[in-house]
Amino acid sequence: MNNKDIFILLSLVSFIIDVLNTNCKMNSLYIYTNNLTHHFLIIYAVFGSLLFGHYRLHVLVILLTILGWLLFKYCILTLYYNRHCGIKDGEHHDNLIYNGIIQQLPSAIKSYYSIFVFILIYDVYNIYTE
Repeated sequence: MNNKDIFILLSLVSFIIDVLNTNCKMNSLYIYTNNLTHHFLIIYAVFGSLLFGHYRLHVLVILLTILGWLLFKYCILTLYYNRHCGIKDGEHHDNLIYNGIIQQLPSAIKSYYSIFVFILIYDVYNIYTE
């Protein structure tokens, strides 16, 4: 199995976990597409540089993700999804990253920001050692 296959598998598993564990009141092709896009993006944000390299691009993706969170308080895709599904703002997607990693962290560092700090350090290290 190559890295692209691993990426697609992780994204689809994360999406399926979310669909099975979330009671969305408005299921439509558009909502499923939004949700699937969210899972592909978060899996790339966390595992993209490990799977594909492209460290500069990955740093840009993470910084744009953080900027979006700061501007909208949450991921814009999650806000849209939650509002259309009748889920209150601030609720996280049931996904591999949140349930599988973040919930396992000590409470002092239990956030996407903590993971992104470590990933950014990894990316910057690799940029300067290329």
